[in-house]
Amino acid sequence: MSFKAFIVTVFVFAAGLGAGYFIFAAEGNVPMPAVQTAVAVPASVQSEAIITDEAAVRRIVEAYIKENPVVIMQSVNDFQQNGQLRQIEARAEPYLAVLQKTEGSAVVGADSAQVKIIEFFDYQCPHCKANYGVLQQLLAEDSSVALMPKYLPILGDGSDNDMSLYGARAAEAARLQGKFVPFHEALMQSQLPLSRESVEAVALRVGIDIIRFNHDVRSEQVAEAIAASRAIADEIGISQAGTPGYIVGGKVMIGAAPDSYDRLKAMIEAARPTG
Repeated sequence: MSFKAFIVTVFVFAAGLGAGYFIFAAEGNVPMPAVQTAVAVPASVQSEAIITDEAAVRRIVEAYIKENPVVIMQSVNDFQQNGQLRQIEARAEPYLAVLQKTEGSAVVGADSAQVKIIEFFDYQCPHCKANYGVLQQLLAEDSSVALMPKYLPILGDGSDNDMSLYGARAAEAARLQGKFVPFHEALMQSQLPLSRESVEAVALRVGIDIIRFNHDVRSEQVAEAIAASRAIADEIGISQAGTPGYIVGGKVMIGAAPDSYDRLKAMIEAARPTG
């Protein structure tokens, strides 16, 4: 790497710019790629008449790193996460048509919605529950958007009493009776620990036939539906990234954050059909 390239890279990295974008300046007059950040690279660095005292620059950078270690680590974490998201997006692309297929799938909203938010979730995931209000707001604001929840029960203990798995099976059993939406919303809004008793109480409250429900929860049909959803999550990498995991128009977002509404809204607008 040339000294000029080193300078540009260091300034971008040291400033902790979003998602770890790096610029490598080409020799000569080749324009530099646009930086996806609000922080500008100093004009002196972009010019041909660049700083020539490499030792001085290194001292400046070293001082910045010592004074701002949290910023540097955040930049590294952002870079790693951005790379992980791009990998998930690439792996998810072949599955998008299947994931957006409404027949035989849980849907909150209209089957014919222009944009579908695919959400891999676990009923024991506190972040999934924390973000559910954001999803409800987005759906309430725009009838052309639908939510497609996908079961990813990864927070259970793997025992016969695995509540993450039981919750997913219960939701699929509710879907078979046309009661997925009220059942799903009740579980996502509940602050009670997940148990067979609390889940069955919700089923009764939303009008589910409990005898059929208990049969379906244990059925091979329901088990296969859960396994199929989890297999896709495993294949594309969302199981490893964690819940909640969202895919909108091929773009991926993992987790819940204060800016989840803004990020998902931007993903929806980018995914909206044009013309």
